This record gives sequence, C-alpha cells and structure tokens, in this order.
Amino acid sequence: MSMKKTVRSDILREIERVKKTNSVIAPRWVANAVTKVYFKDLPKTETAEIVRFLAFSECRREVAKLISKSLSINGNDQRELVLPGFAYLQTHYEIKREDEWLGVPIHMMTVEELQGKANELQSMGKACFQHAEEILDYAETALVKTLSAQ
Repeated sequence: MSMKKTVRSDILREIERVKKTNSVIAPRWVANAVTKVYFKDLPKTETAEIVRFLAFSECRREVAKLISKSLSINGNDQRELVLPGFAYLQTHYEIKREDEWLGVPIHMMTVEELQGKANELQSMGKACFQHAEEILDYAETALVKTLSAQ
C-alpha cells in the first residue's frame, strides 16, 4: 500500500475511534494522533521539527477532507451515522467553529448551530428541487426538438 493510502487509512481509523467516543472530531487532534505515531523515534533536532511541522500540516489538510467524507451518508452506511429512531438525524454534523470545520456530536451542538444546519439543509433541498425542474424542462425541450426534427 502506498504511504498516502496508509496515512489516509490511519486518519480514517482515528476519525472512527473519535466518533465512537461521541466526541468532537477536530482536524488538529486527529492529525496529532496520527503523526505522533510516525515520529515517536525521530530525534529532537531542528530539521526533525521542520519535518514534523510539514507532515502535521499536510496530515491536518487531509484530515479536514476526510472528516467531511466520514460524515457523509453518501459515503457511509446510513446506519452508522443516523441516530436510532430517526430516518435522517445524524450522530455528528460538520460545523464551523472558530474558523475550523469540526465533526460535532449533535448533543454538543448549540441551538444556533442546529438551526443553522437545518437552514443549510432546507436551502439545499430547495436547490435540488429547482435543479430537478430544470432537468425536466430541458428533457421536455429536447423531446420537442427531437419530434420536430422527424
């Protein structure tokens, strides 16, 4: 397995571990947990510190992407993310706090964050319905053109 796949696998494993503890999934915490395993035997030199910093920074960027993916029902088994007794309500949502996107357990979200997430989903729903209408209008126009050409 390539090093990138290995690190991604380690990141996803750590995200899942944190998710199971019903805690906030923070990119910096996950990146720290993953990178410290790789650097535990690295000497305490200036060069090693630069390598640690660069690796941590790159790992943190990858973690941010994978948090989003790990909280997506499209990329996961819905049963892993949906609260028991609900059809859609998830255990965690991606929320921006202090300029950082975090995976936050629903029970740790503020009322404002819950309302913001609901508003976001309602806007997405409206956009999806409008998109569907445009597709149907286009299909109807294409059908008329096809029939006219015959």
